[in-house]
Amino acid sequence: MNNSNTIQKLLDFSSQAENLAQLQPTVLQLKLLDYSYFLQSNSAALLTELKQYFGHLITECSSDTLPKLLQDHQSLKMVFWQIPIMSELIEQTEWTDCYREPGKKGRKEAVFDDPQLAQRAVFKVKTGMIFLQPALPALDHHNDVPNAFGPCEDHPNQIINFILTQFLNRHQLQGWTLGHASALQLQHTGLAIAGLSGGGKSTLMLKLMNEGANFVSNDRILFRRLIADNQNSSELILRGIPKQPRINPGTIVHNEQIQSLFSPEKRQSYLDMPTEALRGLEEKYDLMIADFYGAERQQLEIKLQHIIVLNWGQDTETSLTQSTFQESPLLLPALMKSPGPFYSDHGGKFINTYDELEAKPYQKVLQTLPVWELNGKIDFEAAVALIKKALF
Repeated sequence: MNNSNTIQKLLDFSSQAENLAQLQPTVLQLKLLDYSYFLQSNSAALLTELKQYFGHLITECSSDTLPKLLQDHQSLKMVFWQIPIMSELIEQTEWTDCYREPGKKGRKEAVFDDPQLAQRAVFKVKTGMIFLQPALPALDHHNDVPNAFGPCEDHPNQIINFILTQFLNRHQLQGWTLGHASALQLQHTGLAIAGLSGGGKSTLMLKLMNEGANFVSNDRILFRRLIADNQNSSELILRGIPKQPRINPGTIVHNEQIQSLFSPEKRQSYLDMPTEALRGLEEKYDLMIADFYGAERQQLEIKLQHIIVLNWGQDTETSLTQSTFQESPLLLPALMKSPGPFYSDHGGKFINTYDELEAKPYQKVLQTLPVWELNGKIDFEAAVALIKKALF
């Protein structure tokens, strides 16, 4: 197969199309803490969807002002091309399949690297989308631009993930640790909820939001110890991403706060299903936090004070016990998360597989942080009551 020009062809397409002014005149500025992401596309529909998704975090600006904005901000430009699937390029490229994490099945992603250009192409097998990811060290100098190619309008969730991956990547280069968890703040207390996929992280988080908690993150967190001003202590800081919860029908129909996502008839059809069948449905719906809880109930940074690990599913009474990851290391894999195929290290080297992660860096950062293990049968009402009694 002719691989040599795969990434160069993608770069040439993006450059030529941009020079022909095929991009929309509107640019979206997504501001996350102290950093801005300037989002461009040839699709007005995609930009409208991104604006609705990110809500108050997005502002519009003109493409004429973009060069100055990129100079004045800590920022990154990203471009998304709404085009037909690049079938010929896909067929001509000798892709390397990405190994998936334990428990994940099926072919999801494949990659092609060009070390000389310091770029990686990531091919999404199911959707036909191609993402062009520059090696991370070059991004701070605006030498390269992350691009997406394909039917973007049909797969906006992949574009959203691509944007937020840049935020995660940048933090990991700065020493933040990536975790697989939901996060919230209740009564000025920062909580993360970890557990295997499908274990109920989002459902429990939303139940706690019904108790007044603020939303911080749904499925990915970053944490780091920052030295306090007096140099004698440190604080464990957690940052989330504005990724709206993607929840299944069982979560929706059993939560009064959000059940209006479905019509009464649709909700009843789900309630009529056997519990296990409902829990096993592979359907996902975006829950816009601002629409149901208010934009003021969202924040991106908190102090991390407790971690809850969902280790339930047994036919016993629901229980909550306190520990630490040093005392209970078998709980740690529920929180650990690979950076994935879009990440490269300080030397610009991309990760080729989901290599087995080491536990020690997590234990070092988290130290004696309280970890609460939920055991027994899955009972969200009981879990909320136990958490409130133990932590507040």
